[in-house]
Amino acid sequence: CYTGKVKVATKNVIKKLQPGHMIKLIDGEMVLFKQTELPSEPSWMNGVTKLENESLTRVLDELNHLYGLRIEYDQTLNHLEYTGSFPNQDINAALKLVFDPLNIHYTYDQPNNELVILGLNP
Repeated sequence: CYTGKVKVATKNVIKKLQPGHMIKLIDGEMVLFKQTELPSEPSWMNGVTKLENESLTRVLDELNHLYGLRIEYDQTLNHLEYTGSFPNQDINAALKLVFDPLNIHYTYDQPNNELVILGLNP
């Protein structure tokens, strides 16, 4: 929560967030609730997505949201976690900044806007 108040409710969790509070839910279960120091403004306002300890599924969802990608990948890679940031306006830089640290081999077909994750680099 950056400003105001936010109520987060699932079948198993109800939390009221104040500015500086963050919550992480996985499959409706709370796995993290903490107070954090807020930057002067959220990174997304500067055209950057910042993620911390997020599953590959969550990262791919964010890339899809930003760039409208068609994505193919082996879901056995879902255990991988990403911490870092990437630009919201440069897909090639974003893909490199996400997949290089995770040691993931991928192809990106720009004309068709299709991302294929081939697996981990040998």
